Amino acid sequence: MQVRYETSSTQLPGSPVTLTCGSVTPGVQYAGYVDQASCSGISGWAADKSRLGTPIAVTLWDGSTQVASVMASASRSDVGALLGDNGWHGFSFPIPSSVANGAAHTLQVRYENSTAQLPGSPTTLTCGGPTPGAPDYTGWVDTLSCSTFAGWAADRNALNTTVTVTFYDGATLLYSLNAGMTRGDVGGVLGDNGAHGFSISTPPVLKDGKPHTITSLPGNSTTALPGAAKSLTCP
Repeated sequence: MQVRYETSSTQLPGSPVTLTCGSVTPGVQYAGYVDQASCSGISGWAADKSRLGTPIAVTLWDGSTQVASVMASASRSDVGALLGDNGWHGFSFPIPSSVANGAAHTLQVRYENSTAQLPGSPTTLTCGGPTPGAPDYTGWVDTLSCSTFAGWAADRNALNTTVTVTFYDGATLLYSLNAGMTRGDVGGVLGDNGAHGFSISTPPVLKDGKPHTITSLPGNSTTALPGAAKSLTCP
């Protein structure tokens, strides 16, 4: 490596310097390739030419964190023809759940316990996250009392459209309604007509002096609206 002044060919004192970086055991002759890297998986082959016919491990790293390890032991006749051995050097990684979270991850495939990466690595993938066009519910239960249930609910992927809100007492259905009341504050946040509010009188069946666990679900979601999921005891 050389360090030069500006655009000239004159090198700084102390340059050039020869560096050998990474950790590879002396005598090891790694070979391999990442053939495919997508959200359906990462696959390729890896071998040590000083140990022909012997499968080796490969590790998958997300930045500085190891997230998976497999043996490169699947049959690859093309690799066997190249190396002159049995070809037991193929590998395949499924995408770990920690990676399939809708965020970008820079993934590395390394030989065994070394820092040496296979050609074709690293690769950056963005996997998982909400399905395009699927409901993206939001909302809040502002009031959950012995007199009133009130709040709002909307689908960010279907603005200006009302959604259904369903109340449960434990696993028992209490009430279902369309959240269509005008809420200017909600419309200002979402950038639509704000027709997402709801308000109902507390169902009489809850007024028995016993504790009831109330939840509220928007649309077909199984995730309760914030502000609900609380115990309510009404005389």
